[in-house]
Amino acid sequence: MCREWPCGCPCVCLLNMFHFLVAAFCCDAVFGKRLQFTRPAPFNLFDDRIEGFHVGSASRRSEGGTPKAGPLTNLQWLHVPKCGTSFVATLWNYACGQGGTSLDLAVDPYARRGCGACYDMALMQRYPKELYCTPGVLHPKFQTQHLPTSQILMTQGQQVVGLFRRPSQRLISAFHNGMHAAGFDSETWGELRNSCRTSVSCYVNYPGISGCSSRMLTGRHCAEPPAARQEEFDGGRALLPAALEALGTKRVLG
Repeated sequence: MCREWPCGCPCVCLLNMFHFLVAAFCCDAVFGKRLQFTRPAPFNLFDDRIEGFHVGSASRRSEGGTPKAGPLTNLQWLHVPKCGTSFVATLWNYACGQGGTSLDLAVDPYARRGCGACYDMALMQRYPKELYCTPGVLHPKFQTQHLPTSQILMTQGQQVVGLFRRPSQRLISAFHNGMHAAGFDSETWGELRNSCRTSVSCYVNYPGISGCSSRMLTGRHCAEPPAARQEEFDGGRALLPAALEALGTKRVLG
C-alpha cells in the first residue's frame, strides 16, 4: 500500500517500453480525476517492501506546475491474483464510458455463465469493447483472468497497468480464496489443497506459490508448477532481477 497517499489508495503501475508511472487513484476517482504520479522506485516483489517513492510528474506539466496526464492508449491489464478484480471498472469507465452512454458498473459477478465470482468478465460481457469502447484505448488483445506480461510484449506496444499488493497480504487473500494457484495443473493443486487446507503458513511455503508478481512480469503464470523448474524452488529469487528491470528501467515522463 502507499500509506503516504490518502484514502488507502492502491498502487497502480503503468508500463511500456518507454514509460513507467506509479499512480494513486483516490477512493472515488476514475481516470480524469485526481492523479498523482511518482518516479520509478525499487519495488522489491520478494520481501514486501516498496522503497524510495518521490513525487514526480505526469506526462507533462502546465506552466503553473499542475500535472496533466496525456491520453492513454493500448492499455493492457496485468491482473495479478487477489490484486483488485474490481479495478476493471476504472479501466472500463475510462476506455468505454466517455461517450454518450453512462456505464452502470454495479454488475452481478455471477452474471457470466460458467465463471463464478468473475466481476471482470461480467462487466466486459455487459459492455462489449467493440460496441462501447473508444478505439485504440484498450489493447486489441486486452486480457484479464491472470495472464502474464513481459518486456517483449511491452516493446510490441502494450501499455500495461496493474495493481500490486504486499506479497504477504496477497498470499493471505489467495489462501482464503480457495488456495488460489493460477498456473498449477489440477494434480499439483490437488496436492496443495490436501496438504495445506488448514494452514496459511503451509500454503505460503508450498513450492511454486511465492514470487507470483515476479513471474507474471516475466511472462510466466502466478504459480509455478513442478514441470516448469529443474532445480529446487527458490521462491522467485532468480526472476527478481528481470521483474525489477521490467518495472524500473522505463523512462519517467515529465
